[in-house]
Amino acid sequence: MEKNQSDPSSRAHAKLSASQTKRWMTCPGSMRLIDDLPANMRPKQSQFAALGTAAHTLGEVCLQARRPDSRDYLGWWIHASGEMQKRTPAPEEVEQGTWFQVDHDMTDAVDLYLSTVYGELERLGPEAELSVERKFDLSWVRPDMFGTNDASISLFLDELVVIDYKHGQGVPVEVSYFDEKLGKEVGNSQLAYYGLGAAKGFDFTHERVTLIVVQPRCPHPKGGVRRFTMTMEELLEFRDRLAAAADTVNEAYACYPSDPQEQPDWEQRYLRAGDHCKTAFCAKLATCPAVHRLAESEAMADFADDPVEGLLLPVPQGVEAIAQALKWVPLLDARNKAISELAQRLAEQGVKVPGQKLVRKKANRRWVQDEAAVAEALAKSGLNPKDFMSTPELRSPAQVEKLGPEARKLVNGHKLKNDEEWIVKPLAEKGVGGLTLAPLSDPREEVVVDPSSDFPADEFDADVGEGDD
Repeated sequence: MEKNQSDPSSRAHAKLSASQTKRWMTCPGSMRLIDDLPANMRPKQSQFAALGTAAHTLGEVCLQARRPDSRDYLGWWIHASGEMQKRTPAPEEVEQGTWFQVDHDMTDAVDLYLSTVYGELERLGPEAELSVERKFDLSWVRPDMFGTNDASISLFLDELVVIDYKHGQGVPVEVSYFDEKLGKEVGNSQLAYYGLGAAKGFDFTHERVTLIVVQPRCPHPKGGVRRFTMTMEELLEFRDRLAAAADTVNEAYACYPSDPQEQPDWEQRYLRAGDHCKTAFCAKLATCPAVHRLAESEAMADFADDPVEGLLLPVPQGVEAIAQALKWVPLLDARNKAISELAQRLAEQGVKVPGQKLVRKKANRRWVQDEAAVAEALAKSGLNPKDFMSTPELRSPAQVEKLGPEARKLVNGHKLKNDEEWIVKPLAEKGVGGLTLAPLSDPREEVVVDPSSDFPADEFDADVGEGDD
């Protein structure tokens, strides 16, 4: 196996990145609008994305060491930067959401990724070569294209396997889809992008390329491992489509109008609102004129029989317009929720809702016998109880203080009236709550923040999406 250990903290995002191909290939003007966003309007990397990075680190470390599974790291802590340690970080560091403990949920998911990689190695035979976290450059297609493959396996002159691990559980990632324009099934654009990077390293000498997405934590009718095989010719056809899309992005930059009156024509030509807005991360989503007008037209249709004054809103670019548009958020949220609930009730009554179906939510495994019987069976098999019995966790301060007066004194501390000295120092303290937006009528005290300290530029990433998890 070729060792190519990477530092997650140094993984830069390409401007025309693999993770966002679905967005910029469909909506080429989005790149130009995102560039205009000020730092304080760019979303921070989500905790889910940071958790995904930690899981990627665990998988990478195990593959590099050829570990059969990740269970030896149970209880360890992984930082979003890639650092791993046994020691528990300070509570304030954990609260920041950048440290993640390796639990059974993470090891179960990563172990499926490991078994998939090892299974493909075994399938392709002893001559197959495994690369882990190999960086690649697609500037030969168009500038500003590069990335990193989670894992790829090459059988010389025969097959190239590209495996992408997804830790996210919210949005299922399809490994392929039917392209109506081409009239055939094609590979997921992000994975095909990775495939180009891997294939270039072997001068496109493989006959076929197999794309595999491993997404253990998100329910899917085809299971947690999905695959699609394409010929090398089809991969090179994708290269041509990728280059053409990049050219359109550059064209959108070049002809961006300085005259506001020409803006609608540009938006009509280079912006596309649609289903991709729901699954392809876009930092411009909240203020996108195309999305706004699509939502506006939907609202207009709903209220056609009972017009509401002020329904036609300006595109929310300024703070006043944002405040005006914000008034409609609860209404539209409530409308969407009500439609979803009605659709499910109809489906549960046997009514077919076009484009929808009833599915089972993800179910966690559970013991089929009582815990004592399970523990006895595991112990008889030779397993150490320390390995399968979890350490009792400390209850919350609110639960402990209910145990009695002495417990309440220990939790909250105790000092004499009008005395600043603690007789018994408290074992718990209330942390600082997160920020949320509320109407001015809310009785809570307003928090005044300093924009220069609350929005450091390096905390924002306009290209953080599901694909980066």
